[in-house]
Amino acid sequence: MSNNQRNNQRNNQRNNQRNNQSVKILFTLLPKLINRSITSAEKGVVAAQLDVLRNVKITQNEYDTLFNMLDQITSTNSRKKIENQLPMMPNEQKKKRKFQLEQKLDTDQIYYIRAVLLKLQGEPLVTTFISPEFSGTFPNGKSFEDFIKEKLYNQYPIIGQGGFGKVFRLDFPEQSFVLKGMRLQNDYYLTSVKNEIEALQKVIGKWYAVQLLASSIIIDENLELGRIGSSYILYPFIPGETLAEYQTKDHPEEEELAIYSDLIDAVHELHSKTGLLHSDIKPQNIWIPTNRDIRPFLLDFGLVQSLECQHAETCGTPFFWSEKRYLSQGQTAQRMTPGINWLALARTFGSELPNKNARLLPPLRERFKQLYHVTNENMINKNTLSRTLHSQNHIQRMNRSANRTNRNRNQNNRNQNNRNTKKMKR
Repeated sequence: MSNNQRNNQRNNQRNNQRNNQSVKILFTLLPKLINRSITSAEKGVVAAQLDVLRNVKITQNEYDTLFNMLDQITSTNSRKKIENQLPMMPNEQKKKRKFQLEQKLDTDQIYYIRAVLLKLQGEPLVTTFISPEFSGTFPNGKSFEDFIKEKLYNQYPIIGQGGFGKVFRLDFPEQSFVLKGMRLQNDYYLTSVKNEIEALQKVIGKWYAVQLLASSIIIDENLELGRIGSSYILYPFIPGETLAEYQTKDHPEEEELAIYSDLIDAVHELHSKTGLLHSDIKPQNIWIPTNRDIRPFLLDFGLVQSLECQHAETCGTPFFWSEKRYLSQGQTAQRMTPGINWLALARTFGSELPNKNARLLPPLRERFKQLYHVTNENMINKNTLSRTLHSQNHIQRMNRSANRTNRNRNQNNRNQNNRNTKKMKR
């Protein structure tokens, strides 16, 4: 090795050490910018570290965005100084200073800082997964990675679209696929899609869940407010319809009975085999294949949670929550229980979402309306739904049991009141 090469190696090592030190400092100080506890001296340190990392670990655009946020937030010592001077200021100046004191970072800006820190931490720009069930190459010879990189999906029809993504149907002579593409607004969406892919990996080869063939998460080299990257998830296309569509038509009761029985098994196996709570069971997230030899299965694992967690996040569609969970609206922690899914499934079977075209439910589905107002989610499980599905008498027994419980509770309350009254008379 020549002297020049040794010198270059030493310089690179020093630069790497300096860059890593700057990253560590930003990890300490940028959270203080978020909660407005940063001092003037610390703001100067942040500015210096941003200069060190500019065009090395952060782009010019990221540098400018972070610097604007740094200017936006007043340091703690400057705020104290302004607060002390406020009483002596003219009204016009006082108004400007008050506005300066109230400046905070909005949600998008906070998420942006977190995304930059994630990038500095070494988050890979591209993460690709190929299932053992998929060769990784489409029938036209194009690899999944190149197909996504070259955005060839734009040549195919869109079969679904939302605020943050599109669903494409990829038809080839030999096979058809479904590709879900999503714009990642911030690190919350990034974490969510990672959780979804991880959950889908756990159910590969399982009949009760949509099958993951491939996925790709791409982080933009230049982060922007409101966009840090995109994700793509590939599934096989299976002709059919959602349960929401299926429920708008009349079907033989035997067929409905078989489908609902399969769905009860699907949720039970999801719980027992993977330990996952779907969190968003509803008619739109259940697929009924046209080929009745293929059993119905669950879609959209974007809100999945682990049943091992002590508390359950309040997420999904409110219509399918218990009354207690709905009233809490996420304000109080709710205990994790499989009953969250079971109640949602009961409401899915018996639901007619409020609409102008609401109609009478078929007799089989009418049974499940009796379960709507169960307040304790732990009262509902696989057996509850199975018995309700196969027997109307079970509902009557449940109602009698609930009435007995209420009568006993009321009697106990009356007895307690009588005892309290006697004590007061003494």
